[in-house]
Amino acid sequence: MAAVGLSFASPAEEAMMIDVSTVKNRKFIYAIIYWVINLSIMIGVALGGWFFKTARFELLVGTAIGAFISWLIVWLWISETLTFERLPEQGKSVWAVVKSYRAVFLDQRYLKFMVASVGATVIFSSPDYYLAAHLAQTFHQITFWGIPIFGQRMLSIITVTNTLMIVLMMGLMTRLFTKWSELKSSLVGTAIQGCSFAIMFLLTDFWPLLIFAVLLTIGEMIVTPASQSLRAEMMNPEKIGVYSGFSSATRPIGYIISSGIVSVSVIVGNVGAAILLMTMTAVSMLFTWSAVIMLNNKRIR
Repeated sequence: MAAVGLSFASPAEEAMMIDVSTVKNRKFIYAIIYWVINLSIMIGVALGGWFFKTARFELLVGTAIGAFISWLIVWLWISETLTFERLPEQGKSVWAVVKSYRAVFLDQRYLKFMVASVGATVIFSSPDYYLAAHLAQTFHQITFWGIPIFGQRMLSIITVTNTLMIVLMMGLMTRLFTKWSELKSSLVGTAIQGCSFAIMFLLTDFWPLLIFAVLLTIGEMIVTPASQSLRAEMMNPEKIGVYSGFSSATRPIGYIISSGIVSVSVIVGNVGAAILLMTMTAVSMLFTWSAVIMLNNKRIR
């Protein structure tokens, strides 16, 4: 049910954000949104880890109250951005919805960017799939300040490092790379993130894994605002909801490919899994470049 609710909310939220932003400030706005999301994740993980065993009922009640407060804020203070003048004229039938998605399929530029998004999903979902299995099986356990660090805990350390860096450094990174174009930021960030994860598939020791966790987070902070800004600009302003809904389908496809890498790794091993991830990284970069070239041609015209 949570996934169903998210599927309804996410396209609408993105459409409203695009409506009230411009091409110039959209990259900055996406950076702020990304920072807020990671801050909430850090708070949620801390509260969940601390209270799940000792005060589970109270934790769930608090979660429900938080969700209600969020709903109340949206209901009271968020205004509709779609005006009646911009409502579609083709009706609200099922066939009208099918025709709307057909228009997206005919948009070659956006389709290319969606292929790139599938590759990006495979990259950032690596901790949930192959990296988790790899660390659980092969990580060399150490003791740090009397605390044993095994594979599952190493994955948690990587996740916390990633989230904490984003919360503390996202503003700085946004300023440092503000003069980079969206294409340069997307390509460089994707390359750093994908290569770092691929190398982590081959590592089994604490400090090398932590170093590449830092590197991949830097890549993530570079690519995320630029990629989201590009996706927004490539959408047809008259059909933002349809385009946003279509883009949501890239994540399940990426997750399927990520889980497939775990299955295939039984045959190809760590090296093969790393090569597969590098291949998806190259696919993401290639299709991003191709889509942005088409977008630049449109800008010139």
